[in-house]
Amino acid sequence: MKLGIYGEAIACFDNAVKIKPDFFSAWYNQARCYSLKGEVKVALKSLEKAISLNGGNCQEMAKNEPDFENIRGNELFHKLIAV
Repeated sequence: MKLGIYGEAIACFDNAVKIKPDFFSAWYNQARCYSLKGEVKVALKSLEKAISLNGGNCQEMAKNEPDFENIRGNELFHKLIAV
């Protein structure tokens, strides 16, 4: 992910959640990658899953996450991060 190879990073996160579906960090980082790729709908879906697994902590991280700049204006994003 740090190398900017988001497609490969997403594939790794997909594998991680297949092995451990409740691994909120994989869902969260997958959402970051999708956001950076401009895939808003999928980014929000992954973020929603991360929040469902880790609640308030994940919401707080998302509020200040620069990688979510693409989706920050989205209505669903605001609903997801509302505490």
